[in-house]
Order: sequence, then C-alpha cells, then structure tokens
Amino acid sequence: MGCSPSIDVFRGLVYIATGNLYNAPSEVLKCEEAQNNQTSPPSAPDQYIGPDVHFDSIMAFCINSGQILWSTRLSGSDIYYYACLVSPNNPNCPPGPYNDADFGEAPMLLSLTLNGKKRDIVVAVQKSGFAWALDRENGDIVWFKWSYNTGATIYGGASASYGCVYIGIGYTQLGPVEIQL
Repeated sequence: MGCSPSIDVFRGLVYIATGNLYNAPSEVLKCEEAQNNQTSPPSAPDQYIGPDVHFDSIMAFCINSGQILWSTRLSGSDIYYYACLVSPNNPNCPPGPYNDADFGEAPMLLSLTLNGKKRDIVVAVQKSGFAWALDRENGDIVWFKWSYNTGATIYGGASASYGCVYIGIGYTQLGPVEIQL
C-alpha cells in the first residue's frame, strides 16, 4: 500500500489506494512482452493479471472484519522496476513499460452535490496525473480527470476545498493544478 487509510465511521469502512507491482510471475511477463511487440495497441492491456491482484486500485474494507467490500483497479499494467527505468537497456530488465503510476497518498472522503443529488465520494490522485472520484458505497467511477499534459508526476498530498481538488506537480515549471469537481 502506498498511502495511509481513510476511515468512514458512518459506513464502517476503511478506504485505501494501493501501490504498483514490483514483480510478476513469468507468464505475466511473457504476456506483457507479447503485447509490447504488437503493431497495434492491446484492447485489454491488463488481461493477463487476475482480478484479485489489487495494484493501482482504490479499495474499501469492512472496518470490523477486514473483508474487501469492493476494489476498483484504475490503470493497466504497472510493474515498476526503478533500475530498469533509469537503465532500460539492461539485459536483466523484464519488458516494460515502467510507469510508476500508483497512488502515493491517502484517499480523500468528500461529499458534494452533482446534478442536484448529494454524493459521497472517495477521491485519490495517481502519480500519473489522473484524479479519480469513486462512489463510496460501491466503487463505481463518478468522474475522473487528467490533471495536466506536461509529462510531470504527482507527488505530495492533494487537498479539496470549495468544490476543487488541489494537487502538487513535480518535475515541471508549472505551479499547482486545480481540478473543478
């Protein structure tokens, strides 16, 4: 897990946003390599990784039992090898990409009104720049936004106030980005 949990006392749920994979079985790496060698983009980039592998996901657990209530994976393959990112020609590196697109902060629990209806959502921002809002009850995606197109990454905490999510961007000359809810 790449972050602290957020607790919804009213629902008796704990929400977490998970990190990336650091390794994968050989059959997964072979499938990823085959997809990397295709001449067209894959139609289902993470089809070879089972649904019970909860990387790059927002999850809800029952606070009393620890049972997973729901889990929503929010990116495709994200097997991260830092050494291969900085030295991609290393012959010991498995097939990429090496995105590091996981969540690095605690999810935020927000309540807002959308189309005249009150919604309780959980919001988290990936290092890749995607901000996600999911329904707290079932994990359905309420909205998502890509926060920039600079190639920068999201590091540090996000915050929300008066209908906006504020995020910090690293490795760029831009200042903070504001996402209207």
